[in-house]
Amino acid sequence: MVEIPGRAGAAILVTSGARIKIVNTFGSQVVDTWALNADDTTEYLSVEHTRRMTGKIFIERNDDFWSNRRNPMLALEVDTSPGRHDMLVACCDRWLYQHLCCVPGTPTATTTTSMRSAA
Repeated sequence: MVEIPGRAGAAILVTSGARIKIVNTFGSQVVDTWALNADDTTEYLSVEHTRRMTGKIFIERNDDFWSNRRNPMLALEVDTSPGRHDMLVACCDRWLYQHLCCVPGTPTATTTTSMRSAA
């Protein structure tokens, strides 16, 4: 199992048909999850396209997550979370943190993903 500390990111290659398990072991903070097509990283998991393709604001068990090219990328097979998963809120980025007056340089989902993807 790969453990990713809070405010950090990791890139993990997942082949077609393979399964991953994402567990938030500490606290109740959201886990930003990204998926990129390994053969063409301009294709990526898109919350906007997932909403359109599922017709739902809240993703549920057995729903697919769709790409910006309307291809299924991930499927939610099991969900033990006590809450619902909305498809409205974008991940944190430096512009949100500037708006919230956070300390400059605070790690965000986009900066940790960019660092890991480049590795």
